Amino acid sequence: MNPNNETLESLEKEPKELYHASDNKELQEFESRKEKIRNPNEGPVVFATKDKAYASMFIVRSDDAWTIKGQSGNDFFIGIADRKRYEVTDKGGAIYTFATKGFLTEPNQRGIRSKEWVSRENVRPVSKQIYSSGLEAMKSLGVKIFFINYDLLREINKLFKERRNEEAVDLLFKQQEE
Repeated sequence: MNPNNETLESLEKEPKELYHASDNKELQEFESRKEKIRNPNEGPVVFATKDKAYASMFIVRSDDAWTIKGQSGNDFFIGIADRKRYEVTDKGGAIYTFATKGFLTEPNQRGIRSKEWVSRENVRPVSKQIYSSGLEAMKSLGVKIFFINYDLLREINKLFKERRNEEAVDLLFKQQEE
């Protein structure tokens, strides 16, 4: 294969823009931080994704203790085990758009982590879209939203830990979608 073709192929895979969601609607610059650690050797980074729907799942601050996020086929999904807590926490936010310059990805990351791109430098957004509600943002972008109980969340997490991903997703998708 011609080296020029290899370069062209890799450039075609790079997204045109990346997205980052925040409950803060007024950010001018994102500082690289070590707030959320996916790899202890990675150091401080700014996270972004090429999937706006995936980004939307992060407008409302939550963690794995009461939510589960993922992708099945082309569908992004979120399971929320505490609807009241989510609704109280949901103050809306923004999805910021970044240029891709300075961002890297590790395609060998497992699962949903393969959707993440990182920059070790501070990043200024090129634009933003404001949402009055994280739930509305997710709905408008096609994220499947499920309100579940804690027992079901624990069962789904257990199945994912056991690498029984299809069973976990099937169990979640049997629930009534919001």
